[in-house]
Amino acid sequence: MEAHADVTPPDAVPAIEAVVQAGATETHYRRAGSGPAVLLLFPGGADDPPAARLFARLARRFRVIAPRPPASVRAAACFAGGDPTPVADWLRDLIDGLGLVRPGLVVCHAFGPAALAFSRTDPGRAGALVTLSRDASVPNGAAILVDEMIRALDTETAIAPS
Repeated sequence: MEAHADVTPPDAVPAIEAVVQAGATETHYRRAGSGPAVLLLFPGGADDPPAARLFARLARRFRVIAPRPPASVRAAACFAGGDPTPVADWLRDLIDGLGLVRPGLVVCHAFGPAALAFSRTDPGRAGALVTLSRDASVPNGAAILVDEMIRALDTETAIAPS
């Protein structure tokens, strides 16, 4: 069951706050836009400043969903070198709970290992995978690392339906 609340600032894309049961975990998320589904995974959900900018941009072309991962998932995702399986399991449960079919995954570096683990254990469940990473060689920028099977030029191309 989902609960909804309108959280649209006057200058932003119309967005809905909702809650979904992802396996045994209740997960809050923000959703906006229409078209192919894209999951935007950042530790703070759409409230992370880089995620907020990307959320608004992607919502112009896609149905973008930015979950706010539960504390246990955030801790596991941000623990470098840890086992990505629990986070990959949460991601699977989230996709199932939302009823998504082959969503695009746009993830920050913390969720990269779990998204790759999910892609390996559940091939064909994600339409695309794009990993965003801070790059010290790009002033105030982020590098876009695209999974080899996607072969895309930028985030929007990477998650466009085939």
